[in-house]
Amino acid sequence: MPPFKVSPLTKRGFGALIEGASFKTLMESGSDLRRAWFQYRGLLVLRLGSHQLSAQQLVELSRLFGQVETVVDSSKVDMEVAPENPEARGVIRIGNTAGPDGKSNAVRSKAQVLDMGKEDPLQYDTETHTPVWHTDSTYREKPPIGSVLYCVKPPEDGGGTTIFSDAMAAFEALPPKEQETLRSLDCLCSMT
Repeated sequence: MPPFKVSPLTKRGFGALIEGASFKTLMESGSDLRRAWFQYRGLLVLRLGSHQLSAQQLVELSRLFGQVETVVDSSKVDMEVAPENPEARGVIRIGNTAGPDGKSNAVRSKAQVLDMGKEDPLQYDTETHTPVWHTDSTYREKPPIGSVLYCVKPPEDGGGTTIFSDAMAAFEALPPKEQETLRSLDCLCSMT
């Protein structure tokens, strides 16, 4: 039994909420956290209450799941949270924050908000030629197993919604012939 509370996020078993744990507890029970990550298909939401994580702690926690990508592409170098700390490399800001000079110091999404009420919600922004749905860093030679997001301050207007999808359930819902076809294919992702 893990030393923290695990609650399913959906009836189908995609995602779990982890509560009642400090950084120290999570680090000491990494095997329980990884087991929950596998059981709930790769989505964990950690509610740490008043506990704050430093950029270095976020990297350490991420290492419980495997090697951490620490290379930030040149377009995001100014968005790094702690560039002076080699143990916290790769952690970038996403949002609408600015540095002391007033310049943006975070990656900002220009994607349109998905209208989930539509029969066919937008999946590709035709103006910016970018996907609305994406999986981080799939263009790399060795794509990461996942992404870790840490919310320091949610937008006051209620924006900033992040939506997750269960790719395993989507695949399992396909007819067997389509699954077989997909199993025989390779996918090449590219930034160009």
